Amino acid sequence: MQYDIMNTELGPILFSRNDMGINRVHFLDSAKPLPRDRSWKKTSQDPLLQETRRQLGAYFSGERQEFSLPLSLEGTDFQIRVWETLITIPYGSTWSYKELAGAIGNPAACRAVGNANGKNKLAIIVP
Repeated sequence: MQYDIMNTELGPILFSRNDMGINRVHFLDSAKPLPRDRSWKKTSQDPLLQETRRQLGAYFSGERQEFSLPLSLEGTDFQIRVWETLITIPYGSTWSYKELAGAIGNPAACRAVGNANGKNKLAIIVP
């Protein structure tokens, strides 16, 4: 896994990739530590990580509202369905867990949707 770190107005964030695409955006000041092992390699030379840095920078400066990056969503089928639906929510809009559960075709799954939301490893990119 390759990663880079970027300082933002919200504090330092780590973003990483695997062979499929971007798989993490993590706030390093978060109360939840991000486990890393020796196989992780920090680099600022990877083209996908460079593009991710560029798009995140544009987002934080108000020039971008959506991301155009290959993503590697790592989770259960249900979680991935929730995250893919999160990406479709228009910029500046908010949906309740009930609305999100209805959008994935499972209106009774409000709690499960909330749980999936909490396991999202792609903060900002998957809002």
